[in-house]
Amino acid sequence: MCAPQLLGGAVSDDDAAGAPFESAIRGPMIGLTEGVPLQSYIDEHLSQRGVTPDYRVRLPTLGAVYAVASTGAGAAILPQGTARRLGAPDKLVHPIAQPWAQRQALLLTRADHKGSPIQSSFVEAMLRYRQELVD
Repeated sequence: MCAPQLLGGAVSDDDAAGAPFESAIRGPMIGLTEGVPLQSYIDEHLSQRGVTPDYRVRLPTLGAVYAVASTGAGAAILPQGTARRLGAPDKLVHPIAQPWAQRQALLLTRADHKGSPIQSSFVEAMLRYRQELVD
C-alpha cells in the first residue's frame, strides 16, 4: 500500500507501522481508473471483506497512483514489484498477507518458437521481471 502506507502487492492485518490493514483500506484511497483489470480485482476482494473503498482519486497508471499516494493523499494497493521499481521507501511498503494479494505472472511460448527481435526483447524483459520477483 502507499502513503500513508504503501501496501505493495499485499499488507498484513497488523503492519509494523501500527496502522492496521483494515484501517488503511477504510480511509481515503488512491486507485486506478475504474475498469482497469487490476483495480477491479482489488475492488472485488475488498468488497468481499465488506469494504467499499473511498477513492479520493482514480488515475490511469500505477506510477500516477504511487505519485499521489506518496504525498499522503491516501493509501494505495500496488504490486510490490511496482512499489520497489518506483523507489518506495521500505518503511512505506507493507506486504498484504491475504492469499488474494499474491500474484503470479506467466509467459507461455512454444519451445521451438523463434520470435522477431521485438518478441525476443519482450521475452527477455519478462524473464528479468521474473528474476526481480524472486530476489
